Amino acid sequence: MPTREISVSFAPDSKNIQIQIESFTVIADGGDRSEPSPGVLFISGVAACTASTARGYCHRNGLPYPTGLNAEVTFNDETHLVDSVNMRVLVPPEFPAERLDALQKAAGKCTVKKWWQSPPDFSVSASQEESS
Repeated sequence: MPTREISVSFAPDSKNIQIQIESFTVIADGGDRSEPSPGVLFISGVAACTASTARGYCHRNGLPYPTGLNAEVTFNDETHLVDSVNMRVLVPPEFPAERLDALQKAAGKCTVKKWWQSPPDFSVSASQEESS
């Protein structure tokens, strides 16, 4: 089974967290609210995946590309967890109305959303770093 390693460290001189994924560095908030929170990054990933999936459908079918996507996220005040995510793919006026349902169905097949609907097993351990 293929795996990817993710390395996380604390940014120098701030509370921010640096996440290294392959050749990409993502900065997340670690408490000073100067960067997007890990939760916001996760929801952004779902929105980006949905938009990409919608655009891919349009590309494969020779349709005008979507112009954007809006997402409304509702949180539970007691648990602070996400209760719902409602996304709307925006298309240009020339997009054929009879293809909107198919676009909606295709966009709903986002892989990141599927991860959330069938969550992986998580484990966390702690160990002392080896001294140099």
